[in-house]
Amino acid sequence: PLKHPIYDADAEICLFTKDPQSQYKKLLKEKEVITIDKVIGLKKLRKKFVSPEAKRKLCDNYELFLADDKIIVSLPKLLGKYFFKRKKQAADFCEDGSEGS
Repeated sequence: PLKHPIYDADAEICLFTKDPQSQYKKLLKEKEVITIDKVIGLKKLRKKFVSPEAKRKLCDNYELFLADDKIIVSLPKLLGKYFFKRKKQAADFCEDGSEGS
């Protein structure tokens, strides 16, 4: 653990993934990753979080957003300016453990 972490240990974390999101949920469960609170696939993001109000709620519900490195370039347009204003752009997350681009 870090001596002075940026986020609390109980910070709410959301992971954006490519589809199918169930594959990522299964992998997180197998690896016993309990720090990720929500996994949202691109299809679900496009369908469920269309309105600005839905995007605001999503942004306000989580402290940290991570994204699969393969989809990170698609997210700014999908998430909108509220995420940018709140400085909550998704951080690059590589599933194989290598460093992202």
